[in-house]
Amino acid sequence: MQEYFKKLYRYNYWANSKVADILTEHNFGDEALKLYSHILNAELTWAGRITLLPIGKGIWDTRERSELKDLTEESRLAYEKILNEHTNFTTSISYINSLGAAYTEPLIVILTQCTNHSNYHRAQIARIIREKGYTPPSTDYILYYRESQASKVS
Repeated sequence: MQEYFKKLYRYNYWANSKVADILTEHNFGDEALKLYSHILNAELTWAGRITLLPIGKGIWDTRERSELKDLTEESRLAYEKILNEHTNFTTSISYINSLGAAYTEPLIVILTQCTNHSNYHRAQIARIIREKGYTPPSTDYILYYRESQASKVS
């Protein structure tokens, strides 16, 4: 299970990096920046809930375009640490959500939520990029898999 999540989060970083790159290079407007900021804020918030280290940003706070790549890397490092330290994915994580409600859920549910949430919003960003007349980066898992396999052969 641990190895599966490590692979999934390497993919998540790969996909996030592609989005961070294009959003740093081009200004697609406030909505795209807000959505990608939300991805990063949510990932870092969940990481903070797991590690008990809050991030100090709201889920919907908009970040600066110049911060995106560094925050993407910060998220990667946070989940790399979490996945190196946790081997029991049924461990209960208790937290208070952004609306003040208390919850307790298994780590496996939180980790799955994070990556699915990020995929959902990356698709929204892709739509915005396409509507602006650009080609969004392809972030399908199968493309990541093929690329990672090819780099093993090289």
